[in-house]
Amino acid sequence: MEFPKLSDEQKGVARMIADTARSYGVDPELALAVGWTENKFKSAGTSSAGALGPMQVMPANAKALGLKPDDLLDPQTNIEAGMRILKENLQAHEGNPKYALVGYNASPRTAKRFAEHNDINRLPQETQDYLLRVGSMRDINQHGLLPEEASKAPQASDLSYLGALPPDIDQAAPEQSTMSQMYEGARNVLSGPSGEIDKPLLTGAGAVAGAGLGVAQTGVGFGQKVLQALERSANAGNPEMQVPDSNAPGQKYKAKTGYGKGAGYTVEDVVTARERAKGHGKISSKLTSLYGVPEAGESTLDILLRKQKVEQQLAKEASRAKVLNRMGMISKLPIIGPALAGGSAGYDIADAIDRYEKGDISGSVLQGMGALGSAAALVPHPLTKAIGTGVGLGAIPAVMLNDYLKGRE
Repeated sequence: MEFPKLSDEQKGVARMIADTARSYGVDPELALAVGWTENKFKSAGTSSAGALGPMQVMPANAKALGLKPDDLLDPQTNIEAGMRILKENLQAHEGNPKYALVGYNASPRTAKRFAEHNDINRLPQETQDYLLRVGSMRDINQHGLLPEEASKAPQASDLSYLGALPPDIDQAAPEQSTMSQMYEGARNVLSGPSGEIDKPLLTGAGAVAGAGLGVAQTGVGFGQKVLQALERSANAGNPEMQVPDSNAPGQKYKAKTGYGKGAGYTVEDVVTARERAKGHGKISSKLTSLYGVPEAGESTLDILLRKQKVEQQLAKEASRAKVLNRMGMISKLPIIGPALAGGSAGYDIADAIDRYEKGDISGSVLQGMGALGSAAALVPHPLTKAIGTGVGLGAIPAVMLNDYLKGRE
C-alpha cells in the first residue's frame, strides 16, 4: 500500500490502526485502507454527519459498544471501536470486505440488501464512492479477516484468503419464524434502495390514505343528506310522516336539548312564555329593544350581563370567521385534516422502526405512541379524534426530550 508523505501524527495513528487490526484478527491492510479513507490517519476530526476520530465512528454507536460519545475522542479508543464495527461487519458476511465496507459506511441492513442484489448502482452514491476509494488501495475481493480469525467463520467461495486457507466449517443458517419472515418481507417493501426505511414513502402513503378516508367520510355524510332529502320529498304530502331536516335552523338544538318536544316545550308554549316576559311599559319596552327579551325573573343587571356575554361571544365568532377566511378555502377541505394525520402516522411508524433497529427502544416506543395517536385522530368521533390528536402532538416533545437525554448519556 502506498500513501503520501505522512506526518509524525499520521504515522502514529497508522501504527495504532495496524496493531489494533492484528489484535482483532482484521487484515491490517484493509484496516489501513479504511482508516485513510475515513480521516487520512488524523487523530481527530468530525464529519458533517457527526462521525468522530480516526475511524469516524458515529456517537450513536458508542452505547452499543459500551462507551460514551466522549470516549470516541480518544484516538486509541476510537480505533478500537471502529475495528470492532468493521470486524462485526466482516463476520456477518463471511469475511467479504465489499459487503462489510457497505455496512461500515452505510448500515448493516444496506449491506444485507446489497449482498442479495449485488448491484452497486443501487447503493447510495456516497457508498459507491467509498468502495472505489478503499478498493483503490486494497483488493476488496480478498478475505478481510486474518486466517486464524477467518477459520472461525464459514468460508466464502468467491474470496481468496491472505495466507493459508482456513478449513470449511458447515454452519446451518437458523430458520426464521413466520413472524420474522413476514417482518422481513414488509421491511423490504418499505425500504429504499439503500436499505434504510423509506420515511418519505410511508409519510406519503399515510397522507394519501388519510385523504382517502376524509373523502370517504365526506361521501358518507353527503349520502346521508341526500337520503334525508329524498325521504322528506316522499313524505311531503303526509304531515305525520314528514321528517325534519337535521341541518335546518334549530333542529340540531332540538335534537340535543328536547326543545320543541312535549308539553311545555312546543313552539307555541315557548312563544307564549317569551311574549309574557316582554316588557309592555315604556321602560321595559326600551330594555327589550336594547338588550333583547328578558328571561323570566331576570333583573336589569342580569340583562346587562347577558348582553355583555352575547357581545363577547359574537366578537369571538367574528374573529374566528376572519381567521378562517384568511386561511382560504383550503382550510375547509375535508381531506386536509385526515391527510395530515395520516402523513404523521406514516412518518411516526417509519421512525419507530428505524429507532428500534438502531437500539433506541425508548424513542421507538414514543414514536409508536405518536403513530397510534395520529391513527386515532382519523376516527370520525369527536372524543377519539381529540384524544388521538393530543397523543400525537404530545409525542413530538417527548421524542425531542428522549433524544436530548440520549445525547447526554
